[in-house]
Amino acid sequence: SASPKDQIYTLLAQSKAEQFWTFHQKGKPQDYFSADLKDFIQCMMQVDPLHRPSMSEILYHPWMLAEMPTKEQILE
Repeated sequence: SASPKDQIYTLLAQSKAEQFWTFHQKGKPQDYFSADLKDFIQCMMQVDPLHRPSMSEILYHPWMLAEMPTKEQILE
């Protein structure tokens, strides 16, 4: 589990999301992570629990409502 001692999580905790995503993007195409996915992850990983989304907000986040690829599309 992530903790403040986790260097990667610390990037988010210190509002350095761009560096967090740069680390995770290595070796992947430029737009591998959508803006909606980045926002979704960053919201859920807020340090202060009061700033994290509720279950309802999670379920209605644009990333959750987006069209998902089929199994065949993923395998391609």
